[in-house]
Amino acid sequence: METDDGKGEHDEVQKRLLAATILCLIFLFVETVGAIMAGSLAVLSDAVHLFADLASFIVALGANYLASLPASQTHTYGLKRAEALASLFSVTSLIILSLILCVKGLYRLWFYVVPVFSASSYVENVPDVDGKWMAIIASVGVVVNIILAVILGEEGHALSHGHDGHSHDHDHGHSGSNNHVCTEEGVACSNQPRENHCDHGHSHSHAHLHDHTCNINPIDEHTSLISDNSHNDENQKVVNLNQLQKNLNLNAAYVHVLGDLVLSIVVLFSGTIIYFKPNWAILDPICTVIFCIIIMLSTRSVLRSSFSILLEEVPGNLDWSSLNEKISNVEGVSNVHDLHIWSVSHNYPALSVHANAIDPQRALHDISEICKGLNIKHLTIQVQSDQNQDCISCQVKGDETKCHSL
Repeated sequence: METDDGKGEHDEVQKRLLAATILCLIFLFVETVGAIMAGSLAVLSDAVHLFADLASFIVALGANYLASLPASQTHTYGLKRAEALASLFSVTSLIILSLILCVKGLYRLWFYVVPVFSASSYVENVPDVDGKWMAIIASVGVVVNIILAVILGEEGHALSHGHDGHSHDHDHGHSGSNNHVCTEEGVACSNQPRENHCDHGHSHSHAHLHDHTCNINPIDEHTSLISDNSHNDENQKVVNLNQLQKNLNLNAAYVHVLGDLVLSIVVLFSGTIIYFKPNWAILDPICTVIFCIIIMLSTRSVLRSSFSILLEEVPGNLDWSSLNEKISNVEGVSNVHDLHIWSVSHNYPALSVHANAIDPQRALHDISEICKGLNIKHLTIQVQSDQNQDCISCQVKGDETKCHSL
């Protein structure tokens, strides 16, 4: 079960994210209005970067809430993938805004550069940049970003260093400290129907916060499934890893704010220079283009992560070939096939695999231990006796090679 300390840390993270979101939203409005008044694309591009921060905070808050909702008959995994969808939407919007600003910056830069190489006076068509307002808005941005860094940074470092890596993950509300295997030798698993679906000849391993047991009705001597409720030191390692992963979101937000702080400082210096030397107004479109490029480059990892989850790729921290080899090397196990590894959401990996074994009960236990050691939270393992060569779930008589495998 979740401890009071764990719940308290979770609530504290939520409060800090909410405070950062409100402050970010207020200053986003101020900075947008200020950018229009100053006629500065650089300030506007900084506002776009602030919008990225705001989007990340909202995604974190929303994902925390949605991930806490229980699974249902319609959404058997819950709504954990809402985070990936929201991230994809916010990043796509950010890229579109950055491209628009980049084009406008290049267009304005063109009117500054052309007069240098010709006798024309295109520069007169460029809107004036008010260096004073630009510097004022940027200075306020520096202060706001310092406050945001204090709000997020204190919590991020306190949790990661002061509590031995304890933290909170916005991706899943059901991961927890008690990793145990709920397995069955029959058709039905009577309790926890929303989280445990017991099929013919399948073993299901779930790591979550709620202790429970399943009613077992044997039906097939060839497909052996076991129950393993042992708790050892490995469980504590999984707890620490879960809590460390949970804090990654807060630390990511902290890094975003530091990046925005640097941009605000650059805009402040540019605005100050333009105020004292109006002829240096070319700094505004130059900063705009550079900022837009930085923003678009910074979205690559989030975009890649979102697509990876939605396309059900193998998680980056797991290696399909290595895991396949580990399972194949389990004593008595043969014909490992139909091995699938994917992510339900960020830091919530799942796995399904079929195999034959001389001792199915022992093989199931060993395979489960391998997967638990890799912090794979949802397992579906089918182990059949060598006496029965038919793959039950694939329903291909005597030919498991037709299962979906590499």
